[in-house]
Amino acid sequence: MIELNFPSPLDWAQLWRGIAVVAGRGQPIGGRIDIDRGETRWRFTPDAPWRAGAYDARVSPGLEDACGNTLYGPFDGPFRSADDIALETADRSMPFEVKAP
Repeated sequence: MIELNFPSPLDWAQLWRGIAVVAGRGQPIGGRIDIDRGETRWRFTPDAPWRAGAYDARVSPGLEDACGNTLYGPFDGPFRSADDIALETADRSMPFEVKAP
């Protein structure tokens, strides 16, 4: 299982589709998502046991908290440049590795 904890609640519906776990070459990993603790904890349990190797938790740039704040800044923040907006369209990845037992 992989677990992500957030300091404040995120949008429940977006948590279901805004985070994905993929293997080294970007292949999606099938599994079960659980969201609890008032939308501050996201857990993923794979359908099959983890295999040793590199994985990523990919986070969509559209993931927001209940107020519309994103990974890139507050909803009511200043306007951003075209370069900043281009960066905001890409998923962000959090790499992690599973070691052999």
